Amino acid sequence: MKRKRHTKKKEKASILKRGTAWCYEKFWRQRGSAKDRKLMGSLRLLYPVSEKELEQMVQAHRKEQIRLVLLFSIVLLAAGILMILLSFVPPKSIQIERNDYGDGERTETVYQNGKEAIEFDVGEQEYGEEELEEAFKTGFETLKKEMLGENTSSSEVRSSLKLLTEAPGGLKAEWVSGNPDIIGEDGTLYNEDWDEKRKELVDLTLLLSYGSKIESQEYHLYVQAPILSANEKLQKKIRDTITGTEEKTRTQKTFTLPSVIEGIQIERTQSAKQRIIILFLIVILFILMFYLKHTKLKERIEKRQQEVLEDYPGIVNQLVLYLGAGMNLKAAFEKMSDQYQQDRQSGRKEFRYAYQELYVMMNQLKTGTSERMAYEQYAKRMGENCYLRLMTLVVQNLQKGTLGLLKALSEEEESAFAKRLDRARKKGEEAGTRLLFPMLLLLVVVMAVVMLPAVFQFQSY
Repeated sequence: MKRKRHTKKKEKASILKRGTAWCYEKFWRQRGSAKDRKLMGSLRLLYPVSEKELEQMVQAHRKEQIRLVLLFSIVLLAAGILMILLSFVPPKSIQIERNDYGDGERTETVYQNGKEAIEFDVGEQEYGEEELEEAFKTGFETLKKEMLGENTSSSEVRSSLKLLTEAPGGLKAEWVSGNPDIIGEDGTLYNEDWDEKRKELVDLTLLLSYGSKIESQEYHLYVQAPILSANEKLQKKIRDTITGTEEKTRTQKTFTLPSVIEGIQIERTQSAKQRIIILFLIVILFILMFYLKHTKLKERIEKRQQEVLEDYPGIVNQLVLYLGAGMNLKAAFEKMSDQYQQDRQSGRKEFRYAYQELYVMMNQLKTGTSERMAYEQYAKRMGENCYLRLMTLVVQNLQKGTLGLLKALSEEEESAFAKRLDRARKKGEEAGTRLLFPMLLLLVVVMAVVMLPAVFQFQSY
């Protein structure tokens, strides 16, 4: 069985691979040659390899794009076919959820043939006899537990009660005070002016109702004068503005409708619109995927340009040192390339585009390319004006001799280091700008640390 599954996966992969190769040969190779050349130029900045290897990379990149398009098209086609088939195969039933106990009825909508709306009312879930008895029992227990609020017991009531008007499960609650002058029906105590020794007994009746069924319980409370500190008085005022939340035990209950009534198709939602939205989201996701891939390539190219500009002063400096030591141009470049390769192998230096291109240039010279052509191609591959200027001086040296070359390179070295300092200064300014917002946040924190103690001390008077 495992071998059969493995074979099927290979067959699917090979079909997609053959389809990708066929589309590339028949449609893209000739029509997309201009775009391939542009992509080759971009990849050449990132990968210092031979032209043949670059062509292979471009071809692999295009085939990968074609494969993604084919895969996307297959998925999109399959999703479209599936949605069309689902539109012809209605569901066996439609489930509609009722509101919980006491939440009232609501209006539901179904669609005739996915177009014309049919509205109807759905009643709330109703209790059975045993369930209703349990709901009343739970309601009394819950409201009794919440009734005392901040008080510790019914024999010592000093602060306002928490009299909820609803119980879990949709039951309505009503409180009747035996002495409204002491305990209001909303739970407020009128004992602020009482003597500390005063103690009054008040009967409080709780009426629970659901539909036509009503039950009651009576509680005996002993109200005394409040004992409140300044801080407790403040907390009391805050607590009175906050309403309590009631816990509800919800049981999911559904009822079933036939999907066809009198020969008319009934649907839960307007499914055609949902299918269009799903297809639209798939297209948007595909576009975003290609955009992110293009953005990533662009970021790598920008990073490469920054890197070669940073390495330029060092290359000119080494060239001046080697020429000043008596080496010719070719030997100086070879020395720089060999040193870079040794540093990479030993782990002292990471991959650097400018030095890797020097290595490619030396391989061209070893394979018979003329010095002038190798230098010009190096400048072209680097894609920066400073390298073009440097190689122009080098090519002129091949034509006119070394007279004045060392002096010109020394001046170029000074100019390169000056520009490097300018770039470093700009980066420092940008870093300072980015740090401005965190510094403002720190300033706010410092001001708060300094001012808050003074404000609290002022409020205490």
